[in-house]
Amino acid sequence: MDSKRILIIDDEVGITETVAEIFKFYGHHVDTANDGIDGLNLIKNSNYDLILLDIVMPGMHGNEVYAEIQKIRPAARVIVITGYSDDHQLVKRIRKMGIKELFHKPFDFDTLIDSIKTL
Repeated sequence: MDSKRILIIDDEVGITETVAEIFKFYGHHVDTANDGIDGLNLIKNSNYDLILLDIVMPGMHGNEVYAEIQKIRPAARVIVITGYSDDHQLVKRIRKMGIKELFHKPFDFDTLIDSIKTL
């Protein structure tokens, strides 16, 4: 698998650190942000092959972050990660925004790794 540039935006530090370490183990370059504003600043300054985005975050909600990503880097591949899989309205809104890939926390890391092999 070729090395990819990946950005993880999630307010849960444990999630960003764990997922980053797993991707780094597979040889990928990983940046992390624990809020939407920091994530958008990184996106403005770097091209990423993949952005993992939490939807429910304090401050700037993931929906807002996604809308800004679409303005800055409309071709960016974004995978939403959420701990609110039982919130069917949230999942509908995510799909309506055009996001096709959604992982529910806790997610299977093997499946996540497999999803980036097509990048």
